[in-house]
Amino acid sequence: MKILTALIISIIVCSCASPETELKKKPLKTKSYTFYNGSKETKGNLYIKIQDFVHPKTKKKVSLIGMIHIADRDFYQAIQKEIDQADIVLTEGVGGGSTSPVLDLSTTYLFSTTSHLNALLGLSSQHLLKDQGNWQNADMSLSQMSRGALLSDKLSMLGLIPAAAFFEPTLLIGDIASKGARLCGLRHSYQSSLRHFIFKGDDEEEIGESGDKELILGRRNDWLMQEFDEVIVKDEIKELVMPWGAAHCPELELMLLKRGFEKEECRWQRAITIKDLKSDDPEPSSWRFPYLFSWKTQEDYDIAVAAALIKFNTRQENAKLSLAYGLSLDFQWGKSASKMSLVPALFSDKLLSWKTGSQFTLGRHLLRYQSTEGASEFELLPLFATESEDDKFTFTLAPLMTSVVSDEKGSHIEFTPHKIWPVFYADQEARSYELCWPLMEFSFDESNSLNSMEVLQGLLYEKQDSVDGKDRYVSLLYGLLYENKKSIRLEYQRFLNLYSKKSSEEKVEYNWLWPLGSYNHSPQETSHSFFPLYSSSQEFDVEAKDSKFDVVGGLLYSDETEFTAEDDDNETEQLGSKDEDDQEKPKTIKTQTRSLLAGALYQSSKKTEKDQFKESTRRFLFGAFGVDEEGGQKKIVFLWIPISI
Repeated sequence: MKILTALIISIIVCSCASPETELKKKPLKTKSYTFYNGSKETKGNLYIKIQDFVHPKTKKKVSLIGMIHIADRDFYQAIQKEIDQADIVLTEGVGGGSTSPVLDLSTTYLFSTTSHLNALLGLSSQHLLKDQGNWQNADMSLSQMSRGALLSDKLSMLGLIPAAAFFEPTLLIGDIASKGARLCGLRHSYQSSLRHFIFKGDDEEEIGESGDKELILGRRNDWLMQEFDEVIVKDEIKELVMPWGAAHCPELELMLLKRGFEKEECRWQRAITIKDLKSDDPEPSSWRFPYLFSWKTQEDYDIAVAAALIKFNTRQENAKLSLAYGLSLDFQWGKSASKMSLVPALFSDKLLSWKTGSQFTLGRHLLRYQSTEGASEFELLPLFATESEDDKFTFTLAPLMTSVVSDEKGSHIEFTPHKIWPVFYADQEARSYELCWPLMEFSFDESNSLNSMEVLQGLLYEKQDSVDGKDRYVSLLYGLLYENKKSIRLEYQRFLNLYSKKSSEEKVEYNWLWPLGSYNHSPQETSHSFFPLYSSSQEFDVEAKDSKFDVVGGLLYSDETEFTAEDDDNETEQLGSKDEDDQEKPKTIKTQTRSLLAGALYQSSKKTEKDQFKESTRRFLFGAFGVDEEGGQKKIVFLWIPISI
């Protein structure tokens, strides 16, 4: 409820200092590609890192740019100059339809809220960036993401959908507050305070992307670097730019270093002005009622109804109308091309898909037309199909399993049993096959190994692929009955809710009889529990570890040990005058507390410093009786009254 809280905070007048686009005082060493030069109490500005790399042998240059979806207009103008100079730009952008309506619905709703936030914050969208002919999408499609997504990932994404019901009224409150601030002449003060509240975090995931790292970050990073390896070896590529989300960049940086690239210049570009906000940009025209929203700028015009279930927008001479986040209707038109698709809710196949002059599909191979430069295909199955490519023309009579092929050498007849739909259908170029659709679909890779198999539209699904051939995913009953996934980043097994295991380099998790039993272990923490009998946890630090043990949720018995660091005021002042290496370490205080029957029968607390006793407290019978000791002084508590000894 971060935004809701921000909307009701007091409006603070912001500084009017002249803004600077680049950060003069660089942050200390940090892996993050975002830096906020303020604090949680004081306003600053948000900066994004641009890191340059050069390969010592090939002299090829790579620039890694941390990106965020909304920022100042000046930021995107500066980034546009950076990417226009490159020979190729490997862009981020999950697109296309997925095989999971849940994933489609969730991700599309997330993107639909961007323009709503822009209107409140007075920021621009990354859609300001324009392709000058050197862009290449290097991201996964929604289909590729959803096929390997665990059921738990999909359920967590599904949890975003009910948030729409709460998010829309929150935005309405913000819109009313924004208009009130404008009438009082405090537009910039209001937006500055709102920006500070949202972007003041010092964690890259708080500002950048969050979610399952294996799904959202890891797999997509691997996919990008696969594209990178194919592109960077080309002789004509001398300079390459990768503008990807800031949360992706720390790992991408390590991947580049492993490939022999060396770091060069590092620049920090201001992305969001907060402290120095004084924009002369025209304010967007917007109005809002519950579940009805309109927003208009120089580039965009959006209308959203019922939490964007119905949405219309225009952008860069293109327009789009979508129903149910594109799951039922997705209609786009513009100068270059128009396209439309109707997607049934239960299946991933488009019922109707059409694109101006190049594509038309009705049903599953029932009627299909596709045209590209130098080639075209037309299918009316199960009757006939035609293919044309350069000087070659093929006419197939599906019921007779016979094709007439005509090329520059003449005409001849071929036996073609691969297009008897729905009995059997083969896409030989993609090496994918369908048997009695929707009974079975399968595909092979270049080495003729089984790449994927699907029975009854995912009732049984197996996928082996992608990066280094080490990824494998198997599911039964859409993952409800059984899931097994193994990749270079993650191993996961689950059978019903009886047992699951999830392990990665950072953490191992076990669950049995979910949500009853669990065991988690990482370098920072170990915990295990069996509800409602007991729970135990330990958090590890450099010098100490916190621990907690409860029986029946702490009602019967509880034992907790906590380590805290304490500084005296005098010592804090002295630390400021010392070098960082010479600073004294703060005192470590160990506190141990125990209780029986939630403290009703017995409760004790003991503090020590470097194994030296500091103070203790013991209480019995709701605290009515007990003994306190501190600094050599003892007190007896009788009927809640302390008596000094």
